[in-house]
Amino acid sequence: MSNEIDLELLTCFIDETVDSLILWERCCFDLESKGASPETLNALFRAAHNIKGASRAVGMLGYGEFVHKVEDVIQALQKGHIRPDAEIVTFLLQAQATLLDWAEKLRDNQEYSPETQELVSRSLKLLGKRESLPEQRPASPKSVETESETISSAEELDKLIAEMQLQMVAEEAKTIPTIATKSEPQPKLIATEEAPTPKSDETIRVAASKLDDLIQSIGELSIHQAIVSEAQRTGTMDSKICANALSLSQKISKELHNKALSLRMQPVQGLFQRLERVIRDVARSQSKAIKVAHIGTEVELDKTVIERITDPLIHVVRNAVDHGVESEEQRKVSGKDASSTLTLSAQQDATDVCITVSDDGRGIDPDKVRRKAIEKGLITPDANLSKEEIINLIFLPGFSTAEKVTDISGRGVGMDVVMKAVQALQGSIQVSSELGKGSSFTMRLPMSLSIVDALVVRVDEIKYAVAMHELTEIIDLSGMHIEPTGQDGQMLDLRGQIIPVARLGKFLSQPKIFKSSFNKAGRPALLIKETRGTVAFEIDRIMGQQQIVVRPLSEKLSGLDEFSGCTILGDGEPGMILSLNNLARSYFNSTSQELRR
Repeated sequence: MSNEIDLELLTCFIDETVDSLILWERCCFDLESKGASPETLNALFRAAHNIKGASRAVGMLGYGEFVHKVEDVIQALQKGHIRPDAEIVTFLLQAQATLLDWAEKLRDNQEYSPETQELVSRSLKLLGKRESLPEQRPASPKSVETESETISSAEELDKLIAEMQLQMVAEEAKTIPTIATKSEPQPKLIATEEAPTPKSDETIRVAASKLDDLIQSIGELSIHQAIVSEAQRTGTMDSKICANALSLSQKISKELHNKALSLRMQPVQGLFQRLERVIRDVARSQSKAIKVAHIGTEVELDKTVIERITDPLIHVVRNAVDHGVESEEQRKVSGKDASSTLTLSAQQDATDVCITVSDDGRGIDPDKVRRKAIEKGLITPDANLSKEEIINLIFLPGFSTAEKVTDISGRGVGMDVVMKAVQALQGSIQVSSELGKGSSFTMRLPMSLSIVDALVVRVDEIKYAVAMHELTEIIDLSGMHIEPTGQDGQMLDLRGQIIPVARLGKFLSQPKIFKSSFNKAGRPALLIKETRGTVAFEIDRIMGQQQIVVRPLSEKLSGLDEFSGCTILGDGEPGMILSLNNLARSYFNSTSQELRR
């Protein structure tokens, strides 16, 4: 590759190539599940041909040469010389993975070039499997001349296309808007892996129409601010025109919040496709037949949320294929279709997005989970647990029902890591399962980590913010019969469920004031559901509800697990954002029993 390549041009090339490689992967899935339709093969060839042309146009000759070798296999598929069997689909997917990794590493090292000889050799081997074609008549001198002219024309056409693509990519590099954002360290499921060096910045491709809309709103806001400034200068702040300008400014300001956040929003379709790739690879390694269904691929999430939830979801789908889905023989014995179905779905409500992974496999056996938990000392034999609570024991550290260690699971990486990753995003996870029919894992996640709906509460004369999506329920303890337990404990019976009650301030890093509000009128409490049960945290007062801008904790405060961030409250004062999930975990860790109902 030339050392004089323009970095902006290279970035545009990589972004375009990644988009084409995503289409390439989708076409491979369709080849495997739907067969070699002309539409699929043509789309696959176009993706490869566009990458080849663009890579040559920007001077990435090695990249383009490798794509050309793979393109030969695709052309053989188009002409019917070879059939799209499992070996060829696997080859095409491995080539796609190599090209994708190659493209991403070019962002940091323009001279990077992987070893591709093994894949090139496989392409030649696959082309050697051509089926014999009908015998062709010897070509006349005229036809030979025509064929030679055709070849020459094709070469000229490729050259012309390369030149045109170079010009188009150069123009796009100047016109396509990109927004630089600070990257955040990404959690890894396996502690044994070294975290990659974080990039200093990255870009997000944004539709020009979104930026145009944003700029227009900013212009409207500037007009109304000018009206207010003029009214302030002339002493006419109480005029109707000024009142309207203030009202519209507030409305536009809220719209700007939403529009600015939308710049980072991405559909989950790409995430689901990546998960499908994992499902396919694991299923093939275990000789299991699995169909993958997608629902709600148009639902959008913040780019950072997608990046940080990808690893937990990969772990869930790998477990689903490894533990949840039976072999074809076992399914036939159970009267099921030999091919199982794994469904990836996304659903959006007012503030959150629910991502669900469902399978129609063997389900989770509560009795087996209970026995394993007792065996590992996670619960006592006399613990009185509901079915839901027993199933939730799979999220405890050190829990595993794997009978043997495999390359896929059973190496000490349990569902507790998934739970921690979800809670780090201020989300929650729920499991529903029916023995013999399948299981569903539902992750409820905030659409964005930047702005969230929050409840402002007062605890021991200090105000805090609580993310609404962490709350299970808000109750009033006044008038309820609360029984003492142990030395300092209390509990109440809420609709037939025994729930421990604790003073929230006891678990916060602040001066221990503990002004009990037991004798005051109205005793609000926040109900939080954790893996080991539900706890009611008593507070002094609920101050109100507002949207807050989440800011990260400073380095000195980053070790305080009870806080997930900080913000500026409605009165202009700074406030800490409580992590109710971590506080509930601290409560159960501090009690003598593993589970309190």
